[in-house]
Amino acid sequence: MSKSELAEDFDGVIVVTAREKRLRASLLQLIAPQGEEAIVDIGSGTGTVAISIKASSANAEIEFVTAMGDDEITEVFAGNAGKVVSTSVLHQCPGDMKLAILANAYRLLNPGGSCSSRTMASSGIF
Repeated sequence: MSKSELAEDFDGVIVVTAREKRLRASLLQLIAPQGEEAIVDIGSGTGTVAISIKASSANAEIEFVTAMGDDEITEVFAGNAGKVVSTSVLHQCPGDMKLAILANAYRLLNPGGSCSSRTMASSGIF
């Protein structure tokens, strides 16, 4: 099985098991993409959330950057992002990596920007 086939299988499983369509719609409502605002998706995986953001805002610019979320992301200028999102990532990381990811998100945000995260808890998705 190729990586793209595995990604398609992953996305299909997530849609069924994690109420993905409903949760993605609520995330888009929460972040409400505006015009040409820069939005960073840390841990974008197969990119389906970033694609949904682009589809909901005709002026959104999407640039895929491959990096570990706890590495400093230099392709996006510090203080340039209006919003940072992270879905289904933090629960997979040890504590020090979670802190590094959140510090990276804070560094990328402009004053007044927001960070939204969806992760797994022992009782399910919250």
